[in-house]
Amino acid sequence: TEKRILLHQYDEPGYQVVDLEKGTCENHNRDDSKRIKTLAATPTFSYIVAGYDDGTLRIANPKESTHPRDREGHHGKVNRVIALPCSRYAISVGKDRAIRRWDLDSTDCCMTIPLHHDEELLGTTVDGEYAVTKTRDIVRFRNVFHASLPIDFECDLRRNNGITLT
Repeated sequence: TEKRILLHQYDEPGYQVVDLEKGTCENHNRDDSKRIKTLAATPTFSYIVAGYDDGTLRIANPKESTHPRDREGHHGKVNRVIALPCSRYAISVGKDRAIRRWDLDSTDCCMTIPLHHDEELLGTTVDGEYAVTKTRDIVRFRNVFHASLPIDFECDLRRNNGITLT
């Protein structure tokens, strides 16, 4: 059954998980000594992924009592973490201008996609297969499962000519 969950990030280190139907705090993580920069949970709520200013990611399973696993993620701070709809993967982007795809079961980085110097991550497609990035007036759709396809679709917003295959 589907649950209504709220993932709340504190102003200080830590986060809490609130069951909105019961009105109870199910998981309370304040043992974190570092302040969380970005936070995401998978749709099935099997994993919580936190990114930090020092470039590390912490992957936790709120349904188990196992200790969260820290991974070296980026050179410089982690700007954003997005959990993909399949609930097995997440992507992160950091100050090092790279998108990384993480296997949340193994906590390994499976893929790295370098970004252009002024390219930023906007989000993902609904199915989670593409990272949507923007550089000035160009929107790119980057496949996060096949590194051999660095830029799959590109749309020049100045020309308003729709999406073109590159």
